[in-house]
Amino acid sequence: MRTLFAVLLGTLTGCAHRSVSWVETNQSVLAPEVAQVTVRSDDPACAGIERGLRNELLRRGLSVTEAAPVHLSLSACEREVRSELGLRTENTLFNESQGADGLRQVQVWGSGRAELRVAEAGSEGLVLVSRASAEDAVGWRQKPDDAVARQVGLERELDTLLAEDLAQQVRPQAVERRRRAFRRAEPGSPEAALNAAVAAEQAGDVERALDLAREAYVRKPTWWALDYVDELEARAGRHTEVVELLGTH
Repeated sequence: MRTLFAVLLGTLTGCAHRSVSWVETNQSVLAPEVAQVTVRSDDPACAGIERGLRNELLRRGLSVTEAAPVHLSLSACEREVRSELGLRTENTLFNESQGADGLRQVQVWGSGRAELRVAEAGSEGLVLVSRASAEDAVGWRQKPDDAVARQVGLERELDTLLAEDLAQQVRPQAVERRRRAFRRAEPGSPEAALNAAVAAEQAGDVERALDLAREAYVRKPTWWALDYVDELEARAGRHTEVVELLGTH
């Protein structure tokens, strides 16, 4: 399902690490001759994702019209955004001089999900699933943040991420992947498990890569290993096996 180009480009990033990069393209769910699609949704919660999806498909060379043979129907659009106020009071001299109780930080984070049915007239088509997560945290400051405005901003960011991901599944573009690996990993070590995860991802086996990345993180938790697990989880959640290209007759 994937075409790999420029496999295993390693550059030294430290004594123990190397950067592994490759370019991959996923198979489109649309046949090459499909030039027009219709994008629609009856769910008001999908409005932002619908606008983003239209724009992204136009950018990828597809014409979005009201009566195209291929229909893209959005549904099940969900976003959950939360915020939490933190208060730091250990710097008493600073707090007293400013006449405040302490420094404040508002952390905002959220996740989203959307489904897109891709179908032609008279066919059930297939359903693509997209998931996205994002967070917005600023440093400690004297005045409280506007959490409501930042929640709205994060919802819009989630809409953009979901629209871009769905467009990538409908009409994919080449993507360069760049991962951290270890030059001298002891057999059986967490570093070796992470190297194996990167190799599995290169080969297109995202599920296997996720299992190995989780193993590496559990045995040796690091922030970048956790980021890798999060990205693989998102990729595994939206993986679609294309059986028949829409638009092929």
